[in-house]
Amino acid sequence: MRKQLLFLCSFILLNVFADSTFISKAYSETYYYKSPDQNINYKVTINGSDDWKAGPWYDSNHQLTSNYPKAGDNIEIGQNIDLTINVTDYADYTFFERFGSIKFDNHSTLVLNSSIESEFEFSDIYFSNGLLKLTGNAILSCNDIIFNSNIEQLLVDSKAELIASSVSVQNSGSLEFDVIIRGKAKIVKIDGQSQLTLNVTETGVLNLIDSFYTQNTPFLKICGVMLVRNFDGGVSPQINLCGDYEDGDCSTDNGNGGKLLIYDKIECSNVPVISHCGYITFYGDGTNCDKECGICDEDIDLPVKIIYFKGQTNPNGNLLIWETALEFNSSHFDIEASDDRKNWHVIGSEKASGNSDVNLKYQYLDKNVSGKFYRLAQYDFDGGVEYFGVVSFEDIGDKFAAKVYPTVTESKKKLKLEVRNVNPAHPIVGVLYNQNGVVINHDIVIEAPDVNTTSTYTTPDHLTSGVYILTISNGKNSETTKIVIP
Repeated sequence: MRKQLLFLCSFILLNVFADSTFISKAYSETYYYKSPDQNINYKVTINGSDDWKAGPWYDSNHQLTSNYPKAGDNIEIGQNIDLTINVTDYADYTFFERFGSIKFDNHSTLVLNSSIESEFEFSDIYFSNGLLKLTGNAILSCNDIIFNSNIEQLLVDSKAELIASSVSVQNSGSLEFDVIIRGKAKIVKIDGQSQLTLNVTETGVLNLIDSFYTQNTPFLKICGVMLVRNFDGGVSPQINLCGDYEDGDCSTDNGNGGKLLIYDKIECSNVPVISHCGYITFYGDGTNCDKECGICDEDIDLPVKIIYFKGQTNPNGNLLIWETALEFNSSHFDIEASDDRKNWHVIGSEKASGNSDVNLKYQYLDKNVSGKFYRLAQYDFDGGVEYFGVVSFEDIGDKFAAKVYPTVTESKKKLKLEVRNVNPAHPIVGVLYNQNGVVINHDIVIEAPDVNTTSTYTTPDHLTSGVYILTISNGKNSETTKIVIP
């Protein structure tokens, strides 16, 4: 698995470099755009190719010219200019591709916006105290994005996409976050020369093909997905994973909070400050993991397969039932209860079979109704433990709810599925879509469901790397979950 992940990273890396090659002209012109008064803020909106051609543009001698920048030419934008480029016409679909570098003087901004899926290409983008924003369906491809002084902000909106070789930031800015990823970003490396603040929102996916680096204390708020090959967190990185609770177990992917996936190497000067746990995992071996980081232990898959874990209310209490398909070195099951899904206590135990390759059924009746939530803790004879569930007996009205986890997975893997307030007259159906809304697979997950039950959903074979949308439905009710294939 680890070799497959590294191969995938290398493959994507080659594709990024291939995508970011630019036309080389025998002779490139440099064009200038100036404001009438450099001491005041000047807003410029360019709507398509006609506005771009109209300028006004200045040549290398700083003389007004009737020419305009074309593919391969370089561009320099004066200070205090807020430049917005809009693409709304398919006639301009490829017009803003294959330019040379674009440089912005002090306190200037660039906003790239498109109402169609249009690509902007620059060899490099340079800012001094600047802001870069991608909105609408804009796609930006470039080699290097460099903030030579203070960054104001780099923002990739929810439908936009950034493909770059590197993002380099000299100094952190004054806004809450220096970098915000709401859409998709595929970057070879991010280099923060001082403190850096980064926010991957719930809809965002940040894929760092090579590395994340910062010298001082970074602040990362990861509510979506961040994948990185080499993570150098500087001094005591602060990581907020947007989970429901301030603390918790970040090594368990229970579908709550953001995901930080590190493939090859971890370095930290001090132990990270991690809050609101989602999921952090490290796929590399121990030789590439700095023990100061405190997140080096790999996940251990215990050799027990649970087919389902269900709960039913009966006149004698809460009945928990489960079935296993395979057990190896399995000691026992602890049944744990909680009223808040955070504080768990053991209420009973059931002996496991040790070794078995046939389906076995278990049950436990909680006569004392010890909590609103239940989970299984399966122990092997070596002391290893794995958790299954949660089954809920919480009174939450008649609202249908479905929870799927882990959300970072592979092809042909069983994901845990919790459903509540089900209409038993209708089956539980799972439909998997790609990001373009195309149906990849559909299954009847549970033919005759209980009102509250836990089961599994198996991902289809041959899924490629990317983000998918899984919709779990029961009659007219449905809920969606983002599934990530690294």
